[in-house]
Amino acid sequence: MGRTTDRSGVRFAAIPEWVLRACRSEAWLYGYMTLLAKDDTVHIPLKQLAAETNVSTRTLQKHLSALGEAGALEIQPRHDATGNRLPNLYVLNFAPPTGEAK
Repeated sequence: MGRTTDRSGVRFAAIPEWVLRACRSEAWLYGYMTLLAKDDTVHIPLKQLAAETNVSTRTLQKHLSALGEAGALEIQPRHDATGNRLPNLYVLNFAPPTGEAK
């Protein structure tokens, strides 16, 4: 996973170099999501994630889309048994997309 804790208990997010190169403006969001991730996945409501990161939901959607286009994360829409929307599932990718330099 892309996170660690130092001896004082402070958590740090590790961001792969390829993500920094591909998504300079959005890499902070990727790092924050690594802190929220469990088993490389995050499923938090968009409004809550926007509030936690102090950006508008529209700005957050743009950042998530850019990370998705770069291959840094996969956005999986979810629905319950009756078809109602659930929070998206975000799957973080730590390895670069096929063909990218490491």
